[in-house]
Amino acid sequence: MVVDAVLVNDEWDFVLFRIRYLSPVVDKFYLGESSVSFSGMPKDRYFHSRQAEIDTLGVEVEILDIDIPLDLVNGGDRWAVETYARNTLLQKVCERHLDDVVLFADADEVPSRDQVRNLVNLGAGLEIMSIPTDVCMRKANWIEFWPEQWRGKWGNGLLGKHWVPRIRRGTYPLVGGEPGAHLSYVGMDAEGVRRKYQAFSHGELDREELSSAAFLSFADSFHISHIGRALEPGAGLLSVVQEPDFTDLQKNAVVQFPRWFDLAPVTHPRHRRAVASWLLFLAIRGSLRGTFDDAHAPVYSWRWLRHAVAYAAVWAAWKVFVGLQLNRLFQRQPTITP
Repeated sequence: MVVDAVLVNDEWDFVLFRIRYLSPVVDKFYLGESSVSFSGMPKDRYFHSRQAEIDTLGVEVEILDIDIPLDLVNGGDRWAVETYARNTLLQKVCERHLDDVVLFADADEVPSRDQVRNLVNLGAGLEIMSIPTDVCMRKANWIEFWPEQWRGKWGNGLLGKHWVPRIRRGTYPLVGGEPGAHLSYVGMDAEGVRRKYQAFSHGELDREELSSAAFLSFADSFHISHIGRALEPGAGLLSVVQEPDFTDLQKNAVVQFPRWFDLAPVTHPRHRRAVASWLLFLAIRGSLRGTFDDAHAPVYSWRWLRHAVAYAAVWAAWKVFVGLQLNRLFQRQPTITP
């Protein structure tokens, strides 16, 4: 038996696609829902209220209540709330399915059917594995990171009896097969991005100007990540995948949700996009001197050139810093939450 477990807030389209796409290889779906967001805001039990619609999907879906302790909510640590919610959902599901394959991820982290079949084929030899995904940003065919570039956290596949707390912080073997997709912010307008910022753990992004229509439009026009990835592999520049190169998952998604896709090719040259990504990076950190209009200035002008020179210098210094692993000295230690 294969079961799928995800925490949910109000991601109806993601959950709908997930269930439709994975139902040929998943026997039961669990949705973990609480009455507060990671930020501690009270919220409606969105999926509970849509139980009748869920029942029409023709698959077995069970909504599990995740009760967050009041003292944890009042503590104001969004990451601690998220960790507790994840651990609680995973434990509840795994204790019911000790010898079954459990898929555990965020609602927008969708494994491919190929990956699920490979997990099943491992049989009793399966312990815990990570599920690589293409990291899509804003559109399901705009790729920010390919699996080999991404060192963030993926979803997991495991036999229930092997579950561990804080599973996303662990390092596990990668399951083979065509990559799944992390549909990060896919299909969201400015209002949707704002709601996500208000609810999730990255409190540093919870500022209105970072989810404005103008801010997102600037990022989209240059095909760059809107969450400030200028110093990450790829510099926050997005690759546009065309239909002949779609994965099986993308082929299914474009039929169900064509608005998730934008096939328009990249028009700005790479050096301009890199500077635009740098400007966005500075804006998120509150240190932008100038405006986004500087990205359109002539490359020989002081308005543009000063950003390019500063970015090149910081990029080089950052690579040395990371190469010496000095960044680890400043990494936030995980909150120890059961």
